[in-house]
Amino acid sequence: MSALLSLSVVINAFLLSMAIFNAITIIRPRSQSSHDLSFSLLVPCRNEAENATDLVASLRALDHPNYEVIFIDDNSTDGTGDLLREAIASRPSMKVITAAQLPDGWKGKPWALSQGLTHATHDYIVTIDADVRLEPHALSAMDAVLQRTGSDFLSPYPRQEAITLSERLIQPLLQWTWMTTVPLRLAMQSSRTSLAVAMDSFSW
Repeated sequence: MSALLSLSVVINAFLLSMAIFNAITIIRPRSQSSHDLSFSLLVPCRNEAENATDLVASLRALDHPNYEVIFIDDNSTDGTGDLLREAIASRPSMKVITAAQLPDGWKGKPWALSQGLTHATHDYIVTIDADVRLEPHALSAMDAVLQRTGSDFLSPYPRQEAITLSERLIQPLLQWTWMTTVPLRLAMQSSRTSLAVAMDSFSW
């Protein structure tokens, strides 16, 4: 066996072992729920008119009693802000704010989130994209996990909807990259920034 082939076998064995270790030890929400904590959900929205109605409906269905939702209309040009305000009528726990113009040195999504953060009043900050749909028990399960693990930060990995062939081929690579390279249980106990893993979408 050539040295190159031997090295390839060793590397792939390591990656497979890491993936198995993470698959066994990864934290999964249990059936129990908790309502002890409170959450501020920040949702940056830029030209999300097609998502506005379904987005609000999914967030209104959350079964946790202690949460607020702050939609950040980031200079949309398709009426997103008006659609959101109409959808959240009579919901005092939800509001829409308009982000200021993007200053130099900022990316769009971090800037929008920073605007929403100034309005947050609850214990924990939850950030989601406008195309994400939470299950009704999502916050209650997160509440329970935070208390069970004593964590200050969680990055739940959502179920990806892959429809086209290219999506089915490419999207699993996102999970594979961190499942094979980061020992998640060790990362939870470490303060090393190189071990930090979080799920995010592309910024605008």
